[in-house]
Amino acid sequence: MVAITVAAFEQMTFFVPGSVGTLEGIRFTALSAFGVAQVYGVAFGLIARLHQLFWNGLGLLAYVLCTRGAVLPQGPRLTAPTRL
Repeated sequence: MVAITVAAFEQMTFFVPGSVGTLEGIRFTALSAFGVAQVYGVAFGLIARLHQLFWNGLGLLAYVLCTRGAVLPQGPRLTAPTRL
């Protein structure tokens, strides 16, 4: 039920740039509504934000490495066939 509530609230706040404050607030509100202590709601929201930042950072790192050519190995160069 918590996951469904969080997903519903996230869909309603899609227009907030970067989900600034809404990611933590939604989880805080949803867990408080189900009787979980408020400190756990805030912790859950902050952990979700760190999770999001970790994967975004990993994706940006992969993008930088791939665009620089450091990750992709160079294959054999194909040359035009020679005529005898």
